[in-house]
Amino acid sequence: MPDIIQRLKDAYIQNPASALALLPELFKQYDEGLIKVLPCKVGTTVFKICSLVNGNIIIVKGKIIDYSISNSISGEEFYFSEESRFHDIWCEFGCFGKTVFLTRGAAEKALEENEKK
Repeated sequence: MPDIIQRLKDAYIQNPASALALLPELFKQYDEGLIKVLPCKVGTTVFKICSLVNGNIIIVKGKIIDYSISNSISGEEFYFSEESRFHDIWCEFGCFGKTVFLTRGAAEKALEENEKK
């Protein structure tokens, strides 16, 4: 958790009005990309477009089981468990809206649009 958020929580507990003084710093850090906003929470069902070795493309359903924000190449990844095969997959947050979706319908629509190209 970024330090500003912990400070904001502590200030709010002691005196809710005093927390307002920290908001400009919070907004600045958010604008600078220092505070991450996750696309969903742990436990959310997601649908991922996957290419198989044989060339088939399928949509797999899974649940988000963990997040990781690290100093890796991508820096931001999530981990989900594929329900049908009990197979775990790491993906970058940038996959949301491209190959990972919050509804099956959105995944199917993206797949159809990809096939048209």
